[in-house]
Amino acid sequence: YGENSTQYETALKDVKNEIMDSSTSRKIYTTGLSQGAYELNSVTPSDFLLVSLLSAAIVLIILLFTFKKFKLSVILMLVIESGIWINLSLVYFASMTNPANKINFVAYLIVTAIELGATVDYAIMLTTKYLEEKKAGVKSVQSVKNAINRAAPSITTSACILIGVCACVHLIT
Repeated sequence: YGENSTQYETALKDVKNEIMDSSTSRKIYTTGLSQGAYELNSVTPSDFLLVSLLSAAIVLIILLFTFKKFKLSVILMLVIESGIWINLSLVYFASMTNPANKINFVAYLIVTAIELGATVDYAIMLTTKYLEEKKAGVKSVQSVKNAINRAAPSITTSACILIGVCACVHLIT
C-alpha cells in the first residue's frame, strides 16, 4: 500500500500481531514507506504537541523582547497561533472531505514553520507601524488604517511569493 493510504496501517497491524508477536525465535523487522509512515503516525503526535507549545513560548519571548509589553505580546501571540491553527485546520478538514487533499506530514511541518516565521514577522511589522502612528498622535482607527497601508506592500509581496512557490510545489508533486 502507498504511504498515503489508510489501508497500510491495518496491514501492518495484522503483520505485527500475527507474525511478529508470535515469533519468539527470531527478530523480524519491517521496512519501507508504509512502515515509515506508520511510525511517523504513532510517534510524532506527542512530539508535535511539544514543539507547538515550545514555539508558542518562544514567539511570546520574542514579542516580549520586541515590544516590552506583556499584554500586547500575549494578545499578538494568541492571534498568531490562532491564525496558524485556523489555516492548518482548513487543510485538515479539506483532507477529510477528499482524501486526495491529504498533506504529507513533512510538508505540514515545513508549511507550519514557514507560516509561523512569516506571521511573527508581519505581526511585529504591523504592530510597530501602528505604535509609530499612535506615538505621532494619530487616533486609533486611523492608526490602524495607516499601519495597514504602510505594511501592505511588504506583506502582499511575500504572500504572492509564498503562494507561487506552494502552487509550483503542488503542481510538481
